[in-house]
Amino acid sequence: MSKLLLLFSAGFIGFTLRFIFIGEFELNQLLLLLSFPLAAILIYFIMKWQFNKDRNYHPDGQTHGFTSRFGDRVSSSIKQIYYGQTYLGSYRREYTNRWKRIVADMMKNPGIWYLNLSFSLTNGDQITFQLKDEKNKRSDYEWIIHKNGEQVGFVQTNQAIKSKSNMKPFMRLTYRGSIYDYDAPIVGARTEIHYQDEIIAVGDRIKVSILGLKVSKNVEHDALVLFMGYLLFVCYFGK
Repeated sequence: MSKLLLLFSAGFIGFTLRFIFIGEFELNQLLLLLSFPLAAILIYFIMKWQFNKDRNYHPDGQTHGFTSRFGDRVSSSIKQIYYGQTYLGSYRREYTNRWKRIVADMMKNPGIWYLNLSFSLTNGDQITFQLKDEKNKRSDYEWIIHKNGEQVGFVQTNQAIKSKSNMKPFMRLTYRGSIYDYDAPIVGARTEIHYQDEIIAVGDRIKVSILGLKVSKNVEHDALVLFMGYLLFVCYFGK
């Protein structure tokens, strides 16, 4: 939507200047310009529909493991987390400035621009994945994980680690001393999480915009944080 409004603004300025200095007026160009805000309005209502679907998500009775509806990946609208039928809390994408949200919306891959996630759990815990350096425009990113204000881990997507996975989408999450590696094929939504060279969790798209993660019992103590990391992975890599 931001792209269309930017194109409309730039085009309207050019159209006006051309009319003032050259005296030319072309109806076809004006109609084309007007189509941009109309398309932006249509996209706004589609986005609003996505907001509501994400916010009101509730899994059906056949759903197992962790799930969430993540249809809108740019705005700060609230989304829900469930384990089976049990509600665990909500989360949202956060921006330190409003203009950063506009920038993210205009980019081809909004997931890599100013990506911060904040989780509010039913037990009162507040967990955030905060981008360490928002000025970094390279391919090496790091997020700091805070739980109730205390740093408990971090996430990395640097190239030195990524090369070990043959350039597939890759992310490493370190939480309270345990190291978990996320990777996924270039094409497809399936994501595997590895711990000590063993697959301990698998994430995938259950339905359109609905993400699920199943975690093995031997890492259940970190399972919720692994799901949070999975949501970060999906948003960042556009899976």
